[in-house]
Amino acid sequence: MHFADQFGVCIRGHGPHTVVFGNGFGTHPSAWDCVVASLVDLGYRVVTYDAAGASALTLPLYQAERHRTLFGFAEDLVELMQSLQIQGVSYVGHSVAGIVGVLAANANPELFASLTLLCGSACYIDDAATGYIGGFSAEQVDTLLAAMRSDYAVWANGFAPLVAANPDRPHLALEFTRSLLAMRSDIACAVLDTIFHSDHRADVSRVLVPTQVLQAAHDPAVPFAASKWLATQMRATDFRVIQAEGHFPHISAPDEVNAAIQEFLTEYVRS
Repeated sequence: MHFADQFGVCIRGHGPHTVVFGNGFGTHPSAWDCVVASLVDLGYRVVTYDAAGASALTLPLYQAERHRTLFGFAEDLVELMQSLQIQGVSYVGHSVAGIVGVLAANANPELFASLTLLCGSACYIDDAATGYIGGFSAEQVDTLLAAMRSDYAVWANGFAPLVAANPDRPHLALEFTRSLLAMRSDIACAVLDTIFHSDHRADVSRVLVPTQVLQAAHDPAVPFAASKWLATQMRATDFRVIQAEGHFPHISAPDEVNAAIQEFLTEYVRS
């Protein structure tokens, strides 16, 4: 099997500029379908892929040592792009995939023309010493991870509605629950532990390409303060709030996310 095929790579469109999408924890590349279709219609070439360990297909790619930090996932992204022989791409990452893009761009800047981070966070745990607000205390994270390890199925069924929000649209939480339960529980626990204990505040300021930071108006996983801090430290070219509930605005409010990404690409990448 070709290296890219192991990541479930899907390439759509034939435009001169390539946009690569990275999906966040517990979601599938199909979460980007509405955004991808819109960009393909506008003449972009679009690449989606799945992270190591996130699905049955990519399960063999997960290595406990390599992926105990987000740098391992960033190395995967770089190797994937090199195998596809693409560079100068615009990368769009949701949640943790946004920071994965940051680390990959820092290591191999020639591969990237721009970064878009949707509901991304450099650090999820509050830091009283610096006044940084990540949204969770260390104790809250420990409690969440303990519940996850104790009974993964029960945890997933409770966690998904909280993060997806939009109680009037229960299918959003149901789909996220199904996606979580499709992951092998020990790997899901290990990856979320890595995510919640990651701290890349020192890395985000090193990005040299144009950057867009998009944040949902009411995100239970990433507070506005964390998103604003991220945009400030990255000297984001574009920072805007998407009028959406929950951690998945590309699913719950795709039209607004589409418009924001298209405007950014048109003005700062293809101009």
